Amino acid sequence: MLSWQKKILAKEPPVDNQKHFEGKNFVKKQSILCILGPTASGKTQLAIELSQRYPIEIISVDSAMVYRQLSIGANKPSEQELALCPHHLINMTDVTKPYNVQRFVLDVTECIDAIQKREKIPILVGGSMMYFYQLIHGLAPIPSITPEQQNDIESRLKEKTLDELFLELQEVDPPLAHRIGPQDTQRIKRGLEVFWGTKKPLSSYFEQTVKSPYSFKILALCPDDKLLHRQIIAERLQSMVHQGIIEEVSSLWRDYPNEHMDFWKFVGYRQFLTIFTQNINQKVAEEKAFLATAQLAKRQKTWFNKFNCTLCPVFFKNNRVLSPVFTEQSSQIMLDLYK
Repeated sequence: MLSWQKKILAKEPPVDNQKHFEGKNFVKKQSILCILGPTASGKTQLAIELSQRYPIEIISVDSAMVYRQLSIGANKPSEQELALCPHHLINMTDVTKPYNVQRFVLDVTECIDAIQKREKIPILVGGSMMYFYQLIHGLAPIPSITPEQQNDIESRLKEKTLDELFLELQEVDPPLAHRIGPQDTQRIKRGLEVFWGTKKPLSSYFEQTVKSPYSFKILALCPDDKLLHRQIIAERLQSMVHQGIIEEVSSLWRDYPNEHMDFWKFVGYRQFLTIFTQNINQKVAEEKAFLATAQLAKRQKTWFNKFNCTLCPVFFKNNRVLSPVFTEQSSQIMLDLYK
């Protein structure tokens, strides 16, 4: 442990608590605190600890936690954690009803308004970086696609290779194709979905982006030891196996035997599904899940460059996440909300 870390740990915790806010004037358009970071970086733990000192409510920014049927693989907060602090946007919908960033932005706006009316402080916590990005930078008003159109689009996507799809995207939406490149499978398909469904290129909607009415204070958790972080990812994965993620995947596959449903794309679920669809050995599936999770964590950290955020190094001691920078910065943000 570094010397500055020892000094931080030796100090008594700050005495700020919820009584500080009693009788204060509530700031209606306050800045919103965002806690983002890669998987297994301690976001939930630090947010829960913050909730024990300030009157906050947590809004989850996680594309998997919104689904009621996903539990172990989505790493939802425990019952004890949920009891310590109100959480929102968890168990919102059914896996048969795809959840997208447009709905997320609307739901978050409603949550923020409701929490503020209760004179509490909303904070956004999660690792779905695209959701954070669209919320903070604004959302283009893309028309919705009907279920009938979506079924037709899915059939068309299955008929072509990725190279063929990219060539078509170059024809119908050159600015988007130039921006994303030929290997960005998800965005290539999204660009074609929008064009086929609305008859307009996706890039044409970007100019109509609606900015958020809120300002945001962004704290990005960043594990300072990459090897230790990978070890923690491995330990979390083993914990999921012991909790029954394979049984959860088996049950989901029995109820929803369609690999093209959105939730089967999530890391963990996708790799463990191969046990049942490809007869993959469990140990091999676990290794694939670990590698995919480690790659996800790496991609999540690359998003930090897209945000005006404060980097908060985190380190681990006795199975707990510690971040002196986060503690200092979040406390200051909380106190600044009430003058």
